[in-house]
Amino acid sequence: GAGRGGWWAARATMWPFAAKPVVATIGPDNPPVPPPPVVRREERKPRTIRPFVPPSPEQLLQEDIMNHPLTRFLLSGVMGGGMGALFGLVMGGTDPITPEAAEAMKKTPWKSQMYHHYKKAMQRSWSYAKGFALFGAVFAGSEAVIETARAKHDLYNSVSAGCFTGASLAVKQGPQAMCIGCVGMGTFSYFIDRFFEGHE
Repeated sequence: GAGRGGWWAARATMWPFAAKPVVATIGPDNPPVPPPPVVRREERKPRTIRPFVPPSPEQLLQEDIMNHPLTRFLLSGVMGGGMGALFGLVMGGTDPITPEAAEAMKKTPWKSQMYHHYKKAMQRSWSYAKGFALFGAVFAGSEAVIETARAKHDLYNSVSAGCFTGASLAVKQGPQAMCIGCVGMGTFSYFIDRFFEGHE
């Protein structure tokens, strides 16, 4: 028993592949390995769930008024008119001048020239304001009516409103122009809502 155990221990140490004990020596060439850092987890703060506060009757009334077709019709008309007036003022001063007009303006006093440019810019501004106001009012009003009738807010409302607006603005040019306006404005409204508002 004991002799045989000693014999096996001696044979194990003589075996070339026997595992040898590794002794770690600490010195200048072998500094001690620092212990791993202690990670302290922050305590999670308890979540605070805010209670649901239903809208007041005044807020509901205000929302109903703002979403009413007549309100959207008027607001879009006013905003479109203001945008058109500003756009007309900018475009009124960029009209090309012919050589004959340039020669005639050289002989005209500068006050008359300023009045001429001012009058032309105002005419262009008024023309653009009417066009933009009509377009915005018809589009927003028709979209609000369609949305109220369908009781849905999706892509088809703006496409239908664009088709109706394009056909309405081209009613004086005949049926062919109305069809082209309907298809053009409907397609334009589709891409605007599809890529900017994310409607599917």
